[in-house]
Amino acid sequence: MYFGLFYRISEEMLQTNWFIASVITELLLMLSIRSLLPIEKAGWPAPLIVFLSAAAFLITLALPIIPWTSAFFEFTKPTPAHLILIVSLAILYLIISELVKRPLARFLSKND
Repeated sequence: MYFGLFYRISEEMLQTNWFIASVITELLLMLSIRSLLPIEKAGWPAPLIVFLSAAAFLITLALPIIPWTSAFFEFTKPTPAHLILIVSLAILYLIISELVKRPLARFLSKND
């Protein structure tokens, strides 16, 4: 999805946005798959996990904005519209993973 959206703009934009999307998606997925319970019933993760996830999120957003890290990784500054699209797709991915997880959890609990 991200490839199709950002490749036509430029390779640098694709690289930057793919990096941001990958990290955000993985952070959200980590919250989803840590339990077979629905995410709203699973409770909060350990405070250290919350802190490290928030730090990873902020660092991910900062790397393309900080001039020397942006130059080192050959990132371009993401636009607000791109960030909204990336976060929206990551949240959609989280919702889909939750919808798939629920019947799987029911199936696994019946076979125990």
